[in-house]
Amino acid sequence: MTYSYTGEGINPWDERATDWVRSTEIGNFESSGWASTGEVAGYLRETIPPTHLEGCSHIQYESNPSELYPNARGIFDSQSREINVWTPSEQLQGMEDTVEPLTHQVGYNAYENIRANRPDSAEQWSELHNRSLTQYTQDGSGFVSDRASTDEREDFAETYTTYIHDPEKLQSYSPEKYEFMKQEIFSGREYPRPTLGNITYDHVRQKISFGRRIPSLLSAVRELPVVLERVTEMLPELLKNPKFVNTLIGNGLEATENNVLKMLDNPETRGILAKLSKPFL
Repeated sequence: MTYSYTGEGINPWDERATDWVRSTEIGNFESSGWASTGEVAGYLRETIPPTHLEGCSHIQYESNPSELYPNARGIFDSQSREINVWTPSEQLQGMEDTVEPLTHQVGYNAYENIRANRPDSAEQWSELHNRSLTQYTQDGSGFVSDRASTDEREDFAETYTTYIHDPEKLQSYSPEKYEFMKQEIFSGREYPRPTLGNITYDHVRQKISFGRRIPSLLSAVRELPVVLERVTEMLPELLKNPKFVNTLIGNGLEATENNVLKMLDNPETRGILAKLSKPFL
């Protein structure tokens, strides 16, 4: 997905600039060094349905993380309906590193609106979440991340973000939630499906198959060497982890040190190994 500034009337890189998306004020994204306030406002206008920002008074980039939540990449204040996002400068590589955590926070706002204004949809989501808890314990499906399994609100925000940024993953993990998002939240709107390198989702919990090789997304390219380095460092420990071993076996791979090392050396299997290993690092 390409993000571009489409607004008019202000210099998108003016550090004093603010922008508005309906009644939501957007500001200070120039501090990220990768995205201007105008570009972020353009992303919100083009990507997020207007009703999902209703009640959100302010969206701002912060240069320093929250002292209360230093490991988070953003905060949604349910009382003031303000969103603050940040990413450590050493982790910022492009605009996607700004808009993905922002999308997650917008998901919280959309969830609060659903709870307040559409109780039937809120109840339907609660039922989906509870069914996912059962699925998750049985086969690892139902949630797009471990974080999503913590509660209904977190599940909604994670699912919301995945619906926009990686819809194929959501369809693999939970077709029911994909349909809920499509029909109940996004009024039928769907988003392009990215494919990471030569990896596609064809089953729950990242069961991998080879697909036609296409250029990797920038985020996958940046992340891959870091993940593979961690796999190399932690290999003995990983092979002692039953869940990791079962993940390899479940995807038709030998759970042996020799096989993993061969996969690390093979350019066509490194991506698969990284994708399977990442949850355990």
